[in-house]
Amino acid sequence: MTHALTVAVVQQNAWPDKAQSLAESEKGVRAAAARGAKLVLLQELHATHYFCQYEDPALFELAEPL
Repeated sequence: MTHALTVAVVQQNAWPDKAQSLAESEKGVRAAAARGAKLVLLQELHATHYFCQYEDPALFELAEPL
């Protein structure tokens, strides 16, 4: 017996404001689920802007706890 799994990928803008980025992620996940997705993948660093171009200790607080 085989089962289909509907998968979606959310690609979005991300902002330095984490709440704004997470709201955009949620909007994308909800839209994908409404279209039947059972598994939704988010881009790396979806919660904040892409800060990995240089090392700045002031940005270390953006790390998520394990």
